[in-house]
Amino acid sequence: MYTIHKSILLITCLFILTQVGRSQNQSKNSILTLQIPAHQTDTITTYLYPHKLGSSNKMAITTKLIPRNGQVVWKLPSFDSIAYMDIKFANNTFWSQYNYLVEPGDTISILFQPNEAGKKEPDIQFAGTSIAKYAIKKSLDSLTIAIAQKGAPYPARWDTLYFDRFFPLAQQDDLNKLQQKEAILEQWRLQLSKLAYDVMLADICYLEQKEPLVQMIFFEAYSNKYPDAAERNKAIQQVFNQQMAADPWLKKVSHSGRNHSMYYMHYLIRKSLRAIKYNDLGQRDARSYWEWFEKESPLQLEKAIATLTAYYMIYGLQVTDMGTLLQESSSRITQPQYAKFISDAASKFGIGSPVFPFVLTDTKGKKVSIASFKGKTVVIDFWDTGCLPCMQLAVGLKQVKKEWKEKDKIIFMSISKDKNRDTWLTSVASGKYTEPDNINLYTEGKGTDHPLILHYGFTSSPRMLIIDPNGKLISTNPPRPVNPTDKKHFMQLLEQSTKSQITL
Repeated sequence: MYTIHKSILLITCLFILTQVGRSQNQSKNSILTLQIPAHQTDTITTYLYPHKLGSSNKMAITTKLIPRNGQVVWKLPSFDSIAYMDIKFANNTFWSQYNYLVEPGDTISILFQPNEAGKKEPDIQFAGTSIAKYAIKKSLDSLTIAIAQKGAPYPARWDTLYFDRFFPLAQQDDLNKLQQKEAILEQWRLQLSKLAYDVMLADICYLEQKEPLVQMIFFEAYSNKYPDAAERNKAIQQVFNQQMAADPWLKKVSHSGRNHSMYYMHYLIRKSLRAIKYNDLGQRDARSYWEWFEKESPLQLEKAIATLTAYYMIYGLQVTDMGTLLQESSSRITQPQYAKFISDAASKFGIGSPVFPFVLTDTKGKKVSIASFKGKTVVIDFWDTGCLPCMQLAVGLKQVKKEWKEKDKIIFMSISKDKNRDTWLTSVASGKYTEPDNINLYTEGKGTDHPLILHYGFTSSPRMLIIDPNGKLISTNPPRPVNPTDKKHFMQLLEQSTKSQITL
């Protein structure tokens, strides 16, 4: 009986959407109908990205929807050509969905079934006049799950290999996955617009191409544990320069596909990190990235700079002089959507920008305002329980405090993004993430939803701010003092800050 009702529901939705689609065709608005069982309740948040900056969540048009009797119909905001869309459920009753492609004029209905314990895939059905993109996405997701369950064809201890021996294995595996994904895309090609096909092909190609770039990071970490670390790292660099420096899909993927593809931007950022590191193109300074993007992908330069900015904000990329680049870029970027995003980022992250005003609670329940520390340099680190790099940073900051002589000039403040207060207090007491004599503050159970965290976009951990005696930013992403070189640069920033002239 339930199956019959579900089928009737889908047929009804399809009829309604077809009629709506006809009436909306001239205005090219897209219509999305979301269905959940009538007895279920949840809040749905949709994120529309007309200009998707890699895998970041920046520049999204956010809308909250509350189904009534299991249904909500949403008329999407207008956009020009093609966009990405995420659908998230507040209570996790249903599987959230990411990176759907939507075009002006689409009419689509998505029927969600509740999550089932132990089930690997969501139960989702589509109806409407534009289901090809959604059916492809579902098939690709199913293939990804199947491949993950099967496991990669690597040796059990792949980390013991030199990267030049590992890379051919990974490369062949990625090629096999690419061929399977392309076969799915080709099955639906005639039902796709040329732009949708180009973007999906770009996503498929560059998603697989970015994987070796990510694997390089892990190999670098593992290589440093071996006595022949220098030789191992040299092998990684040689593979990059000889086999990965050139774009393998330059002829296969169209310019329009690359221009709209989120995974091309993600690949470009990952590739720039390795290129600048391996070839001494700069000391991770922001201008080196601008010059590299200008040479590597000049037609996507402005979007690449915006994506680098988003990754800097979210993931804390160790890019020096980023604040200066943001201030300069806000006047050099010509495309209005990226110019506004970078200008807004410059106002938050630019050197000399005022710190976001906040009042938080310490371990004794006392309210602490950042404004009360004017006249002193304030080092703030943001952490959460279970974060291994946060523990490493805590060790580094402890050593900085020990070596710093003018202790009356600097305040060390630790802000936790833990939502549970007891978890936070236990972690503070453990001494693994902070020190008891730091000013330890709590985000009132809001975690990453606290206005301070939202302002800076600090969803990853650890992150740091250095604030001068006038309450202005010295750095929004200083080097982490976990090794001699970065500790030296960190101490130089503190010295610079403490010598700032205090203004009234």
